[in-house]
Amino acid sequence: MFFVKTLKLIRKYAFQIIFVGAVSCVIFALDLPDNRFHAYFLDVGQGDSLLIKTPENQHILIDGGPNNSVMKGLSEAMFFFDKTIDLMVLTHPHSDHVTGLISVLKDYDVKRVMMTLVIYKSRVYADFLKAVKDEGAEVFVADATTDFDFGSTFIDTLYPFSKISGQTFKDVNDSSIAMRIIYGDKSIFVGGDIGEGIEKKIVAKYNDLKSDVLKVSHHGSKKSSSDIFLRALRPKIAIISCGKNNSYGFPPDMILDRLNKYGIKIYRTDLDSKVELVF
Repeated sequence: MFFVKTLKLIRKYAFQIIFVGAVSCVIFALDLPDNRFHAYFLDVGQGDSLLIKTPENQHILIDGGPNNSVMKGLSEAMFFFDKTIDLMVLTHPHSDHVTGLISVLKDYDVKRVMMTLVIYKSRVYADFLKAVKDEGAEVFVADATTDFDFGSTFIDTLYPFSKISGQTFKDVNDSSIAMRIIYGDKSIFVGGDIGEGIEKKIVAKYNDLKSDVLKVSHHGSKKSSSDIFLRALRPKIAIISCGKNNSYGFPPDMILDRLNKYGIKIYRTDLDSKVELVF
């Protein structure tokens, strides 16, 4: 069994929380490790950022959004004196995924970084690579064997199938790291901005992709979330990370209709703000 929390729900019951006790005490209690798995789909505007907090109070940060909003999200989800990121993942070097990670690298103790090291000409990507070097974090070049065991939580990297460092891509979205985050019998699929072509390759490669939760790729773009992919994952919940009134029109009605067709419950950061899953 798992629970979904959104900022709207917190606001709805804010009076009752304040009535029960001092706000500072409530916040302190919420920050303490509770021996449960938390996934925070952070509201970073038109971008992506996901923080995993394991029952052992380890932190996995996947992407950092297009600005420094991730810093506020981390401060709200992590205990105030805990400044450790046990694993940082950059799915691909587009600015709406990498920008916020630079500030995290400067202000937090980042132990390990997983990325593809593809070639992509971008000032912000170059700044990120320099920040990783300055931090001295251990770097892992992603492929399907680059997995991480956090005790109760397992990071199963699915794509790229082999290392693609030093390569260039016509569409760098298709260099995105895709993975399943597994906790007990629950799992979350995260795939950066992969498109339908990569989705089909992943489905062809793996026999079991069943995932309870889908972090919808490419902010709900019509280029992702294909029928064959959704049938393979069979998620119960879909999280779409996108900016309010974004200029791309994400997510389009066709994707929302497709998710609804499979009976998938949809949450969106543009409507629900931060979305938290608790297992």
